[in-house]
Amino acid sequence: MSVQHQRPKLVGPNEPTEPRPIPGHRCEQVAPAKLILIPGLGANRRLYEPQLDIEPTLAVPTFIPERPRETLDAYCARFADHIRKTLDLDDDFCIGGISFGGMCALEMAATLRPRAVVLVGACTTPRQISLQFRTIARLVSITPTPIATLVLNSPVVRWSARWQGIDGENVDRLAAIARETDVPFTRWAARACVNWAGATEPFTPVRRVHGRTDHVIPPTDDIERLIDGRHLINLSHSADVNAFLAEVLADV
Repeated sequence: MSVQHQRPKLVGPNEPTEPRPIPGHRCEQVAPAKLILIPGLGANRRLYEPQLDIEPTLAVPTFIPERPRETLDAYCARFADHIRKTLDLDDDFCIGGISFGGMCALEMAATLRPRAVVLVGACTTPRQISLQFRTIARLVSITPTPIATLVLNSPVVRWSARWQGIDGENVDRLAAIARETDVPFTRWAARACVNWAGATEPFTPVRRVHGRTDHVIPPTDDIERLIDGRHLINLSHSADVNAFLAEVLADV
């Protein structure tokens, strides 16, 4: 007997911010995953709630624990093995992510062999990360947990969301993600991304969509699709990002 997947309604600004059940593990899947999206720095599966409508088999894996002084490529080798063991993958699946999640997707591509890698506001080398954000990332990597927790629960998060062009329920969504951030993992990830050597050959097409005014990872000349947004375009310009993702899935 098949189990019907019922999608709960979106969380509104005055409603409880319980996570929506995005498939991430074998027992939660309704079909083999056609699209895997890796969360960004400090984020979790809530980040991709606006992308659920384009692909019902979307899977957003939960990050596995890091190891002390582990490099990004070593971590992603373990993460790819975890994904292979815990997810049912469609023969034509694609993998991608925004920002840090895109870096992880690139690193895992040579192992998982997807049909395409989709970079949403992400990069192929740390040299593409702005000096300003590299400085912030290094500060994040040494910030004590109590101070980081205080910042993540402060109005700074909502101000930053609105500066990014994010509004409505997505501001509440980003605030909820900040409250749920795994601070020790985020410290490690911030250090790992700025020390990243850059992607090896992914053996698959790399498709890129990017915010035209992204100040974290400024766009380069080889971006396939530019959107009039900043860094978190999957929230601020979800319709445009979803259309791009749908094109990629239709092409594989």
